Amino acid sequence: MTLSSTNRLNDRIFIRNGNCQYVVHLVNIIYIASSGETSKIFVVGQDNPITVTGNLGKVLNHLSSICDCFERVSRYHLVNIRRVAQIIPSNNENNSKVKRGKKYLILLDSDAQIPLTEKFRTRVLKRLNFL
Repeated sequence: MTLSSTNRLNDRIFIRNGNCQYVVHLVNIIYIASSGETSKIFVVGQDNPITVTGNLGKVLNHLSSICDCFERVSRYHLVNIRRVAQIIPSNNENNSKVKRGKKYLILLDSDAQIPLTEKFRTRVLKRLNFL
């Protein structure tokens, strides 16, 4: 049986993590960080991220088929574009979170700071509505 797109729940995803299954509303996903073949999904109101199998490309492909609110901002990070509060220039000398060559930081509404690399900067800026 196949579901038409009108029957799918496009506001949430179901995540299997070990023996547990989680329902995560897309608006509650803050960002996703990758480490090899696993990704960690950081969600509003949860102290620990949800770990899933799959590299960042696989996770982005799946999420892109549901909504357009996620954007890759570095080799290791996806952010929920709706949660971007600020983009600021980084100061590598004063900010230990920013590695060499990272010129910008994305500040999310959860106070998380995610590096924005030059490779993805133009695409991210096009997605945001600037005056």
